[in-house]
Amino acid sequence: MKVTIPQDPDWKVQRLKRWNKVWEYGLRTNDISKQEQKVEDEVVAAQKEWYVNGDLNPLIDLPDTPKQYFALDMISVLQFAPIENIQDYCKFFQEYSVWLSERSRDLWDPRVQDRDRRFTSGFFHLYINENLDSTPAIFEHMLKLLLPDENGWVTFPMKLGVDGWQPRQQVALCDCASDILKRLQDYLFGDEYTYLGYSHVVVALECVKYIQDLNPKYFDTVLIEGRLRPPPPPPTPRVVGSAGQQLRRAAFGNLLGYKSGMENYEGPLRHNDPAVEQQLRALIESLPMPPEYHRLIEFIHAHPDDYVTRSE
Repeated sequence: MKVTIPQDPDWKVQRLKRWNKVWEYGLRTNDISKQEQKVEDEVVAAQKEWYVNGDLNPLIDLPDTPKQYFALDMISVLQFAPIENIQDYCKFFQEYSVWLSERSRDLWDPRVQDRDRRFTSGFFHLYINENLDSTPAIFEHMLKLLLPDENGWVTFPMKLGVDGWQPRQQVALCDCASDILKRLQDYLFGDEYTYLGYSHVVVALECVKYIQDLNPKYFDTVLIEGRLRPPPPPPTPRVVGSAGQQLRRAAFGNLLGYKSGMENYEGPLRHNDPAVEQQLRALIESLPMPPEYHRLIEFIHAHPDDYVTRSE
């Protein structure tokens, strides 16, 4: 199984540089036996062939091990796909789903439960997260396909596998909005590396309107104590915790012009895309936000140096 890769020599040079800098060691584990190390070396080398040269056969032809099995799941393969054209990408997406379904692998494994939820959540987070391995246009296109309608339903438009499965799942709109807001914050105020990696998320900006339905505790000026708890099944919204409160505070503070202390660079707050920043700010200001939000904004103005971690 092979795909056509760009013929520009510089593309391959940059692709190889990215592999050596990020993935060559990022895909490895520590403290494993010599036999496990041998298997891992073979899998990583085969993943490199796919990532750099567009040839998936070396990975397919390896002995069936847990490491190889995981490397061939849909998300792993699509994350590393060296395809530049949207139509070719979507065609491969469907063809690879057929290959997996014919072999009862990944989401077609009979042991897999809630595959609609797993698909919707897994691919939404793939395409909403940092992307420096594919064209922004592809991630933008795929993210559009995974955005929920006004009732929270995500209906993936492609038919997948030999069974013609079309994943469909209802999600919590407020959680979706919250996730998008965080990535837009990274795009608008992050360092240059982060800014480039999240440019595709602008396509989902309108979904941020659903933050008005977040649990008002997210906007409380008193930080909640306690450990993270596993999320409930969708479409039930996530449980509010201090981490979620702090992430929301950081985003709102950045939009007000304050550094949050969570940025990875020195100096003043960056403004990477003032036009989109203004668009996001105007959207949030137009929402019927709860009273707790407006009190939080006053709190941020009153404590610009430590508004993320301060608790009343």
